[in-house]
Amino acid sequence: MSGQDTDGSGDGPSRRTFMKATGAATAAAAVDVGTVAADQEEIDELLGEMSVAEKAGQMLQPALTSLDPEDPAADVFDVETTGELFSEAGVGSVLAGGAEPPTLDPEELVTQINALQEYNVENSPNGIPFFFGIDGVHGANYVDGATTLPQRHNMGATRDVDLIEQAEEHSADAIAATGCHETFAPTVELQRDPRWGRYFEGISEDPKLLGDVSLARTRAFEHDGRVSATVKHFAGYEVPENGNDRAAANVSMRDFRETLLPPFEVALAEGAGMVMVNSGSVNGVPAHASYWLLTTVLREEYGFEGVILSDWNDLYRMIGLHEHYPDTDEGRRMAIEEAIEAGLDMFMLGSGNDASIKPIAFVETVVDLVDSGDLSEQRIDDSVERILELKYDLGLFEDPYTDESLVTDLVGNEESLATAAELARESMVLLKNEGATEDGDPVLPLSGEEDLLVTGPGVSPDGVENRVMMQHGGWTLGWQAIENGSLTEDGPRPAGTTMIEELEDALGDGVTHVPTTLDRAQWWTAPDLTAYEETRPAYDFTDDQRSAVESAAPEADAVVVVLGEAPHNEGFGDRDDIALHEAQREIVRTVAENAGEDTPIVGVEYAGSPRGGQETFQHLDALLYAGQPGSGGGVAITETLLGEYNP
Repeated sequence: MSGQDTDGSGDGPSRRTFMKATGAATAAAAVDVGTVAADQEEIDELLGEMSVAEKAGQMLQPALTSLDPEDPAADVFDVETTGELFSEAGVGSVLAGGAEPPTLDPEELVTQINALQEYNVENSPNGIPFFFGIDGVHGANYVDGATTLPQRHNMGATRDVDLIEQAEEHSADAIAATGCHETFAPTVELQRDPRWGRYFEGISEDPKLLGDVSLARTRAFEHDGRVSATVKHFAGYEVPENGNDRAAANVSMRDFRETLLPPFEVALAEGAGMVMVNSGSVNGVPAHASYWLLTTVLREEYGFEGVILSDWNDLYRMIGLHEHYPDTDEGRRMAIEEAIEAGLDMFMLGSGNDASIKPIAFVETVVDLVDSGDLSEQRIDDSVERILELKYDLGLFEDPYTDESLVTDLVGNEESLATAAELARESMVLLKNEGATEDGDPVLPLSGEEDLLVTGPGVSPDGVENRVMMQHGGWTLGWQAIENGSLTEDGPRPAGTTMIEELEDALGDGVTHVPTTLDRAQWWTAPDLTAYEETRPAYDFTDDQRSAVESAAPEADAVVVVLGEAPHNEGFGDRDDIALHEAQREIVRTVAENAGEDTPIVGVEYAGSPRGGQETFQHLDALLYAGQPGSGGGVAITETLLGEYNP
């Protein structure tokens, strides 16, 4: 009978036949499908049909740079094509990493994910659908035209938990509409050390606020059952002893128990689909090898029932970074065994050149561990059961495809932009507002009638109006921000407007803009430098720019200098001090030396951590810390400067 083929797996319609019959073209609307309760009987039946190799494949989440099954797989993988990750390795999930996104077009992305899902259902063992992971960490920030929310650092400044939850519900709808099923958020890390390159991803140094916001974000991501949150990075990631990303953490048990762990317990209080593990080590033990952390605390004490996921290549990082195992075949075998025994369910395999544990090799190692008796098949079943339950809860067994017509309505829509703008307004922090005129009135708000000079690297550096990455920060159209932070006028960009666009709209010809330089073009071109050193942004203040500022400053009624830090992420943002770059300090000095004695000088700072000091700020009459306010930043900053919003 039509639709009743069994593929030799028993009575009734097969999963593969069912999945093929649904088809992407006839799929139900992704964001309208509610949560599908996991059917334990069907899960048990499916587990009984699967070989150990097929189960091991479900425990993998490799990164893809192309979603075409016929395209070559990453060089570091031990399969030839993307399609073979499904047909040969039988992987249970895939992700698109920010460094090499397969596409920035939201319509292309959902179409390509649907097509890849169809290939997977038709060609993988048992026809089990995959779920697709993405770094939708401040909106659907990985596609062109999306609304980007203020970075997490800004979210904490609002202390408005309800508004954050509302904004992230829009994010979840957009993430689902692009065909993705898992977002690698929320980040549940206290802000302890401003040298750390991921400081901007933290909410607060207050554990109570961090927990409350993280719970709200988790709930928002999962509000309609089509996206899984990934509560991360469990735990102790935010206290590297030298301030460098993924460095060792040495922390007292009292601090760990009373300060670092409680926000995770709050974030998980209403459940979550996934938890991602800390890439570092805690008190000498890699988190990925810690039974105490992953099983005793997370499973037994907190009652977490979802999927525990590694971070990017962290299975190998236990060898290459932490040196917890020897860099040999036996060392890799030991790493896989101990991580699974500690509590890991799924392993993220990166596409970079450090992916030394490969998909087929992982599957073969798990099979050997089970065959040799070093690892029980029941332990593998426990992990795969959780993975299958998540797929049921996401509705993937009911319908693995996304309605492609929804993406244009849900990515970058007016409602999400309005919410993002309100969140950006509430995140503005006025650090200084002193008198610069004879009557001693504070310089802000500006009257809106001034001839205004605007300069600094945070506003259209080099005069390219679309170069807006300081406003949005890392994880915006790319890992460190698209094309090394250098957008072109007709290139991809987030939704929303910039500060200079809003000021020119409000003041017209009253705005004079003198561009200064933020050059990111030298990334990856200095072989004698380390990776972190290569990516330091190159600010400059050229002789021509200096002359332009010297000419414009005396004629201005007020000056706005836009300072801060370039977009960055992870170890690329680690720093030894918090001073602003010398070129930026020189811009401020030049303005102060040439502006009129009573001319107000206002600083606006784009940054995801504390930056700058008295040497620079003494020249400013007012200082507005804008953080990294995202799509609503242009509106929020301009309204604050002009007095339409009071921070």
